[in-house]
Amino acid sequence: VKQLQIFLKEQGEEIYPEGLVSGYFGSLTKKAVIRFQEKCSAEILAPLNKQNGTGLVSGYTIRKINELLGRKEGVGARPDAAPRRDSATTDADAG
Repeated sequence: VKQLQIFLKEQGEEIYPEGLVSGYFGSLTKKAVIRFQEKCSAEILAPLNKQNGTGLVSGYTIRKINELLGRKEGVGARPDAAPRRDSATTDADAG
């Protein structure tokens, strides 16, 4: 999760204005993922016939992240892996 948060932070304030790297996938990280998905909607959402981001980090989202990081497909996080969530802790709690 920390690597995802670092990546989102590097995408700029329009994607992750809080820029919090806590290691917890809470509401702030989910909103940042949604912003990223909607920014890259042609490559992430359109193939799924979606217009709005989901906040789930899988499939096309991971593929786009890896592309922007200069990684070959299959390197890094698994395309079918969803982020782990700690229901008791959110980004706001981790400050």
